[in-house]
Amino acid sequence: MLGVSRPWWCAGTLAVGWCAAMRSMGAGTALRLAALAIVLSARPGRATGVIDITHIEHIQEIYGNSNRPVKVYVKMYHDSPALLCTTQELAEKELVDPYFIWVGPSGRNIKGEPYVRISETGGLILRSFDKFMSGDYTCTVSYKDVEKNKEIFLDMKFSAYGKHRNTSYFLFKPTVDPFGYGWEEVCRKFIHDCEDETNRRVEKARNRIEAFFKKQRIALDKMKDNMPTFYYIANSLKTVRVDHCRPGFGKNKLTHLDCSECCVVCDHGMYNPNNDVFCRPCTSVKINYYGATAC
Repeated sequence: MLGVSRPWWCAGTLAVGWCAAMRSMGAGTALRLAALAIVLSARPGRATGVIDITHIEHIQEIYGNSNRPVKVYVKMYHDSPALLCTTQELAEKELVDPYFIWVGPSGRNIKGEPYVRISETGGLILRSFDKFMSGDYTCTVSYKDVEKNKEIFLDMKFSAYGKHRNTSYFLFKPTVDPFGYGWEEVCRKFIHDCEDETNRRVEKARNRIEAFFKKQRIALDKMKDNMPTFYYIANSLKTVRVDHCRPGFGKNKLTHLDCSECCVVCDHGMYNPNNDVFCRPCTSVKINYYGATAC
């Protein structure tokens, strides 16, 4: 999977010369010229289509491949990287009259869908990624080959999958469980970073328990002549990390080698009804959607 990082505004055809100039200058000079361009654009008779540098985004970009699908893993409820309707080699060329069409997992044109953002140069961003958006995306780019005097058509395929970080707990006696009572309420409050918030709370619980037993050791050192019947033995506390995935997600090191430690949305024909690490095959019924939680 090939990826580059550059400002989203560089994707527009009108910004090519601007981007090249900005890259060739130092950061301070480039910013001063950008500010000057904005001031000049406000003068009467001047064009107003100048980039506002206060709204420049840096978005990861992933090139397409006309021979095989490029796998893309998108954090749940976050925007995807920009999926470019071009190969790295084709991006170096100036295309004549290019035209782009994006087709989603349903086999229909996705232009105009509320979760879709398509740039002038065919780059696709899937907004607030949800598991129903997982699947294969194909962009067909057509352009004129002036030398051969014919129309060229190329298909760029991407396989997009929703993912979330492993959610871990640490085995004590008792257990610190991220999916204990009230975890759904936490996810409603932190819908975009549910697993991050859950993991932070688990880490906090572990640290507090370890701190408690360290204080016990110090207290017991002062009670050598009057030890209680039951007491903590120094250095006997052990913690074990156990990974879990949300229902509808699981790990698969064979299918998703590029994201082997991710909890990826379950494929067609697979499901995860609870917080197991792996998706299970469903043989009783046909599952033709991603993220199934029941068979």
